[in-house]
Amino acid sequence: MDTVTASLAHHVYLARCGDGSLYTGYAVDVGRRIAAHNAGTGGRYTRSHRPVTLIATWDFATKGEALRAEHALKKLHPAQKLAAARAACDQKADSTVPTRTAISDAHPDPATPSIQGLPDRTGGLDGGNRTANESGR
Repeated sequence: MDTVTASLAHHVYLARCGDGSLYTGYAVDVGRRIAAHNAGTGGRYTRSHRPVTLIATWDFATKGEALRAEHALKKLHPAQKLAAARAACDQKADSTVPTRTAISDAHPDPATPSIQGLPDRTGGLDGGNRTANESGR
């Protein structure tokens, strides 16, 4: 394993389930994790929502960064998750060298890495100041 690959060994992924729902997860080996989901051993939710198709991945240097980003992505509405996935795919298509994908300063909390395309807490994709009734939850 080369230095670049070793430094980006933690991944957050977005997958589309067979019923059209989205699933967000963390993995060290995304291909193996998607295969596990499709075999029915990857997670309780995906077991009953197969097949699972990978949409996008984000790469991180540390497990903590990846888990914080996964948590932030899980909080988003499906349309926002898809927008983040499109932004990540666009960024990867423009890059010729493997890099730490989609890390930016969008979140005011420096301990929370952000994913390109995720809303910041001052507006971003969802306008920022939504109440529980407005969020559709």
